[in-house]
Amino acid sequence: MGSEKRMNYRLMAILLFNLVLLNSSELMSDDWPQWRGLNRDGISKETGLINSWPKNGPEILWRIPANDGYSAAAVSKDKLFVMWAEDKNEVMVSLDANSGRVLWKHKIGPLYTDDWGSGPRAAPVVDGDAVFGIGAYGRLHAVNAVSGKPLWSHDLVKEYETRRPHWGYAGTPVVYQNKLLVEVGGRAGHAFMAFDKKTGAEIWKSETDTLAYSSPVIFNIHNKNQAVFFSRRGLVSLDPDNGRKLWHYDWPAANIANPIFIAPDKIFISSSYEKGSALVKINKNNSEFSAETVWKSGVMKNHINSCVLVGDYLYGFDNAVLRCINAGTGELKWSKRRLGRGSLIYADGKLIVLGEKGKLVLLKADPEKYNELTKSKILKGRCWTPPALADGRLYLRSRKELVCVNLKEKK
Repeated sequence: MGSEKRMNYRLMAILLFNLVLLNSSELMSDDWPQWRGLNRDGISKETGLINSWPKNGPEILWRIPANDGYSAAAVSKDKLFVMWAEDKNEVMVSLDANSGRVLWKHKIGPLYTDDWGSGPRAAPVVDGDAVFGIGAYGRLHAVNAVSGKPLWSHDLVKEYETRRPHWGYAGTPVVYQNKLLVEVGGRAGHAFMAFDKKTGAEIWKSETDTLAYSSPVIFNIHNKNQAVFFSRRGLVSLDPDNGRKLWHYDWPAANIANPIFIAPDKIFISSSYEKGSALVKINKNNSEFSAETVWKSGVMKNHINSCVLVGDYLYGFDNAVLRCINAGTGELKWSKRRLGRGSLIYADGKLIVLGEKGKLVLLKADPEKYNELTKSKILKGRCWTPPALADGRLYLRSRKELVCVNLKEKK
């Protein structure tokens, strides 16, 4: 298949997915309203970003204490939403994205504590005037995004006999039309659920499965919208309208990283703890779907964070090694050490990389070599939370701090 035809398939898939998003809420193209951005793929459409900065680093717009937690930021309409620890609780926090000033706080549950880092793991999700969040102990909350007043909530562990994952609830729910889709992990057919996003009423439940740490995503495959979950036993695709299982791909592991869609019909998955990665092809025969392996390899083992797809290449962390691989074949293109178990997003032809110890690096998205443009130490302490980018402002956090960096090119 020629590169032009592949690009056409990908463009069609992106357009279809954006239509799904537009049906669920009015989102601005430069917002970052949920986990991994507008399309949950770690990719921003923003342009006009800087390629370098002075030796003393990029412009810091603001920096505030963030308390403990690994929750990533969501940004919508100049408001930033994040979750962190406060006293013996986990709280959802709304801030002015321009200044870092706290607007409101809402308690979402008791504080999860662990030597590797306490506090909430999942990111908030903004949808219109509502923001949704889930604490490490499985308390799901819907809150008014403007006032911080509660709308509805569910205690997933108590209501659905969920067995909390060892490292706490980490999967960020996803909005689909009038529904909030959640990997609940409950018994008796309550592994995956859809709630009415306005009232919290149950719409459907599906399957019996064990929770992992990945977040659900919506893909359009063979002209069918599919809710894809990466549970403890593997990939599970459900019809988001009714919860009916469409297909399953066996991949038992402590799955953390998000599946990556490679149009028109493939999904890349990767897991740590020596599991490796695979490219999975989704087939359709009449009305039935099935999944088959294209390739498997140990070349990319995503641990804390997910890859990003740029063209025909995947960039991501193989545990503590930054790598580029050919998405179609799994061939290793290059590797770079000394950034630890970091994270990355893509915008304006560049990879924006946050190292585990707080080093911010800009790279040209170059499959032939590690092409560094600039770098600077921004944060101290462990940085496992991926960046968020909105309107030229980059939001980064460690376990203890939240910082806003200006990436806009000055005119």
